[in-house]
Amino acid sequence: MIIKNSFGIALVVMISVVLSACGSTSSTTTTMPAPMTQLQNKTPTTSAVAAGPNGQLVFVPKALSLKAGSNTFVFNNSSAVDHSMVIAKPGGGQLAGTPVFQGASKKFQATLQKGTYTYYCSVPGHRQAGMVGTINVN
Repeated sequence: MIIKNSFGIALVVMISVVLSACGSTSSTTTTMPAPMTQLQNKTPTTSAVAAGPNGQLVFVPKALSLKAGSNTFVFNNSSAVDHSMVIAKPGGGQLAGTPVFQGASKKFQATLQKGTYTYYCSVPGHRQAGMVGTINVN
């Protein structure tokens, strides 16, 4: 048999490799990587926080434990009292949060590094009255 093009040569070489592997008595083990481990670590974590259901100046829960990275927060304020949820930067100022609203839920994202963060209601007087929580990030 005469092969006149490079495709034919490549095909013969590939068939030879496959056939020689089939006749081999040695064993080869192929290890597959853990499925999508890197992508799983980058998937945002979603945390639900609610304002006191009857307008109380509290967050439920008052503390969260999260992993470092991108985190999604869903803040539910089902009461008729205005509230917000704001995450403070460790050095002061606002990192992320919702606007002031009532009778609904709002969603937002924040990228958190290891450390401790405070979240609070930005309505004047609510933080001082105890509407504050803590996020511990590992």
